[in-house]
Amino acid sequence: FESYLGELVQDNDIRKFSAGNLTFAYTGQEWFTGLRYDHFDPNHDNKTDLERHVSLAIGWTTTRRTSRVYLVGTKVFEESGQRPNDRLLLIWHLTPEIPVAIPEL
Repeated sequence: FESYLGELVQDNDIRKFSAGNLTFAYTGQEWFTGLRYDHFDPNHDNKTDLERHVSLAIGWTTTRRTSRVYLVGTKVFEESGQRPNDRLLLIWHLTPEIPVAIPEL
């Protein structure tokens, strides 16, 4: 869980903003699942700029964790009306395996 509140002061104008997220995740031996909620309100005085994201992820990893594949779907909710900006991402993450000892030449 993360949450942020702040104020921006510019030319005697004060604007309050907030953001945060809540994440639930389960990691098994080879499988990963996750659910995440994001909240972003860049200006509390403007009642049409709040954005909320809800994401669901599933993933698979090799036993040595050098290769991971994630499928992430995100639904975006805007106060100002819905735009076609929902996302479906397929992510392949490779991590090189570094040898423990460097062989002698």
